[in-house]
Amino acid sequence: MRGFAHANQSRLSAIHQHLGGAPARVVVAGHGHAVRPGRQNCQPIALLHRKLAAHGGRAGRHFLQALADATACHQGDPQLVAFTAALDAARSRLAATLDWVHATVGKQPATAEAGAYDLLTAVGIVYLGWMWLDIAAAAAPGRPCRCAGDDLRLRKSQLARVWMQRQLPLVDGLCQRIESGNDSLLTLADEAI
Repeated sequence: MRGFAHANQSRLSAIHQHLGGAPARVVVAGHGHAVRPGRQNCQPIALLHRKLAAHGGRAGRHFLQALADATACHQGDPQLVAFTAALDAARSRLAATLDWVHATVGKQPATAEAGAYDLLTAVGIVYLGWMWLDIAAAAAPGRPCRCAGDDLRLRKSQLARVWMQRQLPLVDGLCQRIESGNDSLLTLADEAI
């Protein structure tokens, strides 16, 4: 990691400036983590190594299994078919990407790290989709509810549908970006930026 950080610091700074930001200062912190002050990537990279890739990817597997169990609970409900189908598709795509990250992080950490922000974004989108599934299940017509009238229940169901239709499809694009790696950025000559 040290060699990568020092050899590519000027290139990363040039790329960052070209994209409209201040110069990136790459500081190699203890334990091999790259910290880029003022960048959105330092926390996701740390979480990638400390949580998602740790213990053979156990945290990701547990999250995906809990999500599979949650969608299975609602599988037979005709009012929630669109919600469970969308979440199952996003879960499958995320599972494939987590497998790719787990296989890549040990051999090419910089390649996996390039997608850390996108990975955490994808996990967040899927997690919020899970919450919207639970909300849609609670707000479905015919369910007992003392706290919400028909208007609020309809609005919650419509918002859940918006999330499933407009946000969950972003997971596929984020996973494609993650798996594409970072070689296109690192092979650019400084003069090309």
